Amino acid sequence: MTFRFVQLCAVLATVQALTLRSERAVITEFLEENRSDFSPPPHPRHYRFMATSTRYGTNPHTACGLDSAALVHGTGYLAVASAQAMQDGCCRCNRNGGGGHTASMGCGSCGKGRFVRQLPRGFKIWTPAEDKIFHEEYKFVVVDICPNSHNSMWCPAKAGQVNQFGVHNHFDFATVPHHFDNYYFEFTPEPCDQQMQSRLAQMSKCRKALGPRYIEFHPTLPIAYVVNELASDISVFEFDKEAAEAIIQGGADYTEAKPTLRLVQSVRTIPEAFPGEANTCGRVAVHSSGNFVLVSNRGHDSITVFRVHFTHGHKGLLSTCLTQHTRGATPRTEMRSWSIRRRDCYSERHFQFDASGQWLITANQDSDNISVFRFNLATGKLEFTGNEYEVPSPNFVCNMIPHRPAGLSTL
Repeated sequence: MTFRFVQLCAVLATVQALTLRSERAVITEFLEENRSDFSPPPHPRHYRFMATSTRYGTNPHTACGLDSAALVHGTGYLAVASAQAMQDGCCRCNRNGGGGHTASMGCGSCGKGRFVRQLPRGFKIWTPAEDKIFHEEYKFVVVDICPNSHNSMWCPAKAGQVNQFGVHNHFDFATVPHHFDNYYFEFTPEPCDQQMQSRLAQMSKCRKALGPRYIEFHPTLPIAYVVNELASDISVFEFDKEAAEAIIQGGADYTEAKPTLRLVQSVRTIPEAFPGEANTCGRVAVHSSGNFVLVSNRGHDSITVFRVHFTHGHKGLLSTCLTQHTRGATPRTEMRSWSIRRRDCYSERHFQFDASGQWLITANQDSDNISVFRFNLATGKLEFTGNEYEVPSPNFVCNMIPHRPAGLSTL
């Protein structure tokens, strides 16, 4: 009886081994039939960066404080989570990180690109080359993060690192086009359009520690501009005149008052690749024509010029014209740990237009000088005139028209 039992066990073990071997053979045969030769990742041809891609799904509470489906609904944008290396840390409300071959794409950043007909794993591609997915340009917005801790195969942890497939960047798509697979994706970061900027400003729960510094009202539109010192951005608000009048007429009880300002747009004042922690904003000014808004950047050492839009549905919104070097030094207290009285560090403390609006004077506190720029009223371009004047630690600029004292005769 015992001998027969041992024989039976041996037979069962043999059958199991043969079955397992057969299953492995079937799987191996399937993989060999459906894969092509492994090849290195493609180089971007029409865009700046290359990324691998995966798919997850929409989320009402992303790491960027957004409802990803609601944000992109009806906009034409695809919602994505960017690799941890592309952001400035892990894991909530991160700003732009990256550097070098790693793109700088934190929460709320946008870009455009197209899918490349190649898979990282080397499997056979069944979607034909003429399919729409390989020829259409797609816009996308970062709504989440792909943390390295749970996705080390795809998502590098730090800028400069690559994933298992030798690529610095990765996007996990929450919304995808038809016939999506884990194709490579070549892309270039770009500013979000005005509709997306407005949605991000209204829907994101990540906006904190902005450090609002100054507010300026547009001369003809019901619009206010607030420069945020710590966030290196400018916020655009619609002003509700009726709500303000109701508060004035209603007395001192503001508990039931309607807000007088409604946020409609937020725009970064420095380039996306520049680290936000190395900059603070100073002054904001609306040009007397109402066509331009200017903001000073202390750390990036520049003045950014924004154009004001007057088209229906976009009145008062901003788009970046240019960023101009200011030829002066003014590191603030919070930045002196890395740039104490540096003569080669340029950034202004204050600036002011003259009465004509054609000349801009900057006060450069830590380089002990003021500089004069010519302002183009049509394009918003700033051009250094070559005129600099030594002034000990200038803090503010005030333009005045000289007048003759009463009773003083001319020669």
